Amino acid sequence: MEERRLQFGVRSGATTGGASWNPGNAATFSKTIGSLTITIKALPSPAKLYWDATDGFGVKNSGSNGYETDEIESKEILKITFSAPVILNRIYVSDLFIEQASGYTYKEKGFYQVDGNAKTSFLATQPTGTNGERWVDIDATANCLFLTAPGKVFSKNCYWQNHEFSLAMLDITPTPEPAAMALLGVGVGIAGVAFARRRKRARG
Repeated sequence: MEERRLQFGVRSGATTGGASWNPGNAATFSKTIGSLTITIKALPSPAKLYWDATDGFGVKNSGSNGYETDEIESKEILKITFSAPVILNRIYVSDLFIEQASGYTYKEKGFYQVDGNAKTSFLATQPTGTNGERWVDIDATANCLFLTAPGKVFSKNCYWQNHEFSLAMLDITPTPEPAAMALLGVGVGIAGVAFARRRKRARG
């Protein structure tokens, strides 16, 4: 099956900023591409989706509890659901920085979780003053993807760290549908029978 890049913002290289992904003021947004429907949801309620043409998706909760309104952080979750299993190759994130705070340097951190598996962390690779962009390899079959970040953390060096990021792109490969797999199996079977017959005739 063909690899697809779902581009939500220009950080991912999309020239249009992925405007067709604009969710408005909604908590959930769905889009169908071919036979696959992708649903993006902001959690927990009553959080809403944030989207802009530059960085893509975040979570918006009106800035309460010290959260920013445009990225994923702290208790906020961005949930992406696929109507059929896909191979989730990698994601492209932005606004994930190597930060300076009170004379200390730290790397902002994010987490992804595929279906019910354990969380996996990823770290910033670009400093403040850049776009904080990076690819995060996943390479797993997925029905659902959860994205989170620690948010504000009081470090052991006695200063605040702030961990947050945006989702700019998904790189996926749809898995073959059962009918296509069955057809492929029939094709392989027919080819095998034909090959066996040719060998039998050759021996005769």
